[in-house]
Amino acid sequence: MKTILKFSLLSILAIIGFTSCEDDPIGGGSTGGGNTDTDPSVLLLTEAGFVDFEATIMPGETFSVKMQADMGSSPLNAIRITEDGSTVDLSRITVDGVAASANPILLFNADKNDFTKEIDVVSQSGEGTSNYTFSVEDEAMNTAASSVSIKTERVLTPPTILVEGSGMAMVSPGTIFEIPVTVSDVSSPLSTIGVLQDGQYIDADRLWYNDISRQFPTNPATIPQSDINGFMNKILVRVHADAGIKTYTIEITDDAGGTHTKDITIETGTNLTVLDGVLFNAAGPAGTGGLDLDEGIDTGSDDMRAEIKDEGIDGGPVESNWIRRISGANGAEVRHLFPNQNGLPEDFTFESVSTTQELASIWNNGLGFVDTNADGDEISLRVEQGDMFMVLREGKYYMIRVATINETVDNNNDNYMIDIRH
Repeated sequence: MKTILKFSLLSILAIIGFTSCEDDPIGGGSTGGGNTDTDPSVLLLTEAGFVDFEATIMPGETFSVKMQADMGSSPLNAIRITEDGSTVDLSRITVDGVAASANPILLFNADKNDFTKEIDVVSQSGEGTSNYTFSVEDEAMNTAASSVSIKTERVLTPPTILVEGSGMAMVSPGTIFEIPVTVSDVSSPLSTIGVLQDGQYIDADRLWYNDISRQFPTNPATIPQSDINGFMNKILVRVHADAGIKTYTIEITDDAGGTHTKDITIETGTNLTVLDGVLFNAAGPAGTGGLDLDEGIDTGSDDMRAEIKDEGIDGGPVESNWIRRISGANGAEVRHLFPNQNGLPEDFTFESVSTTQELASIWNNGLGFVDTNADGDEISLRVEQGDMFMVLREGKYYMIRVATINETVDNNNDNYMIDIRH
């Protein structure tokens, strides 16, 4: 009996001892042991001028991120920048304004604890979307990363097309008209240039590029290589042969497939009648004191056909007292034309006017007579060679120029030679 009890007691102690050994943790104590390593952290800051999530830019354009990193349980060791999983070439990377010398970029000194860096990356050269990952690795090979999505596409702006004097131009029918054209701010190389009249391409034999020796081979025509990035030239156009208003369109295409246009309106008027007339002074031979501007023939001062008349002499000897002044006849009004006065261009010339429609607009630039004769009629200033005048009678406009003054001192054969346009 004693033997059985002794065996049982030993068995119980053995079981208790085995159980205690199984429950005892390695390293002893319930609070000891375990892996306490922590990973580093990375954040791409949200600030003006920096990408933190996504952006759309031109191919090959540079984008910037502001990368902030903090160490975990081990010092930081390097920054790695990848594009869709591939290491970005170091030639495309700038860190804090300094070109990168490697990728991964090794960290030193205080940067091994934490850092904030401005990183510039040249984006992909083609159009599409790439994911750029900015990761940090510590000395224990732990990593953390943050990514941005960069979409590249060609956002092309149209070139600037300037047409000098692109309002309404007045020219003679069928004449060659110069259109000064300047094309700038070109974002895609220029390809062709064409000219349309009221929406239809005109024949190439009516077009010249920059001068009359360079006719368009076709319309549209290929832009010379020297001008594909912009130009300042003239397009010469033979305008429509009939009288009327038409819209001419300068059309330019570029290599990106863009079409860019600029309009100019050209009015062709009725060709002027060109005449030379002779106006004798009023004290000269009978019937020579007035001038019929329609036919270019001299008449009497009181003849109903006359639009202008000479004011004759001042009452002294007819051989020497010609006052050289003119006035309107039969209700006609006469005005002086002085270039660079009353809105008339400084470079205005008698020859520059070619249509009857232009005469009406020039009338408003004329200066009315201020002197009067004994009968109260308005009279001109003393007439000099080259003087120009506008005449209006019953709604019809005339322009005259004193081409020559023939003044004598011993007879009354003084006269004006007058050029007439109506």
